[in-house]
Amino acid sequence: MDPINDTHQPDIGYLPIEVFRKEGFLHEANRILFHPLGLALEVTSMTEPSRVVTLSATLARKLEECIKDDDGPSIDDYFDADERGALLSALSRSIYYNTGGERLGRIWDCRDDPEGVAFGEDLLSAEKAEHIAELMLQRRNERRRLLGYVIQPVNNTKPVLTTTYVDPAERTTGGQPFAHPYAAEQARRAQEVDEELARAENEGMSPFELEDLCDADD
Repeated sequence: MDPINDTHQPDIGYLPIEVFRKEGFLHEANRILFHPLGLALEVTSMTEPSRVVTLSATLARKLEECIKDDDGPSIDDYFDADERGALLSALSRSIYYNTGGERLGRIWDCRDDPEGVAFGEDLLSAEKAEHIAELMLQRRNERRRLLGYVIQPVNNTKPVLTTTYVDPAERTTGGQPFAHPYAAEQARRAQEVDEELARAENEGMSPFELEDLCDADD
């Protein structure tokens, strides 16, 4: 399914933007992904009851001309029957917001700043970060069972971002951002094998015994 679509999907639920912000989804999307890249996704609040209508560029231009032309022809002369139908259809699909209602705004672009973007201390929330981490943990096992992964893999030839949301007992990445959840464990096991091989070699094991020891640790 292509998420870039301006039509309503009747079989999909839609999360209110206020909930998206309050529960920490916006906070973590910005903190983990957008901010390090010099970007930030904003949320705006409506100052009065509003309706957001999406029009084609052609209809919007003609509507603007119609409004500006006080002495011009009537709206029926500006728009043919199909265009009037499209206007009514767009109005019927408009999104309603009460005063204080929230919607996604623009994306800040600070990519020219080497430090990227960071929250001020008054906006940084450990509670939101912990809540999203907990949700990831709750969903991880079932998603892996159904799909075989948590974060969807790509056919990459170079390293790509993956998840650090693992069980507390597995949190051995030393806080390194975007490290593979099992990378530290694999490194630890490799070091143990190296130490075991060194010990065995010091004890005079034959090459065949050393090979058997490696096979047992794989």
